[in-house]
Amino acid sequence: MNPIAEHHDVILFDNAGVGGSSGIPDNSVSGMADHVADFVAALGLDAIDLLGFSTGGFVAQQFTLDHPAMVRRLVLAGTGPKAAKEWNTTPLKSLLTPLSMRPVRRPGVSFLCASETSQEAGVAFVQRLGTRTAEPDAPTTLQVRDAQLKAVAAWGAPRRETISN
Repeated sequence: MNPIAEHHDVILFDNAGVGGSSGIPDNSVSGMADHVADFVAALGLDAIDLLGFSTGGFVAQQFTLDHPAMVRRLVLAGTGPKAAKEWNTTPLKSLLTPLSMRPVRRPGVSFLCASETSQEAGVAFVQRLGTRTAEPDAPTTLQVRDAQLKAVAAWGAPRRETISN
């Protein structure tokens, strides 16, 4: 976030029960988006530029749909659309597979594409995570994991097609 913060005000947001935030983690993307709306309103902001990464990208999309007037710009990274036909549940299956049974590519980056470029970027990301010394995030709880897994599974679930006569 540092390069972005050089030219913009940046507010890092932890949803309810995650990181430095108190409360009970929501088990739906829609509920998580509601938490964002409450947070933005509490700050007294009319509109924001929103960056959503991974599951945060799901939340950013839902927030934008639910509160379009509050979003000036939306940037999505490492995420996907709700119930896309191309939705790949491999990351979710990977999370539910015990570590000892997962295929190992490189430590910490098994959720990335197999290409050498993707794996190298993943390794660099994991190495950067270890360099943060100020204000580390609180450990994630099993309650957070379970709520997020439920939300991600629902987000990726295929839509039921209706048949009309």
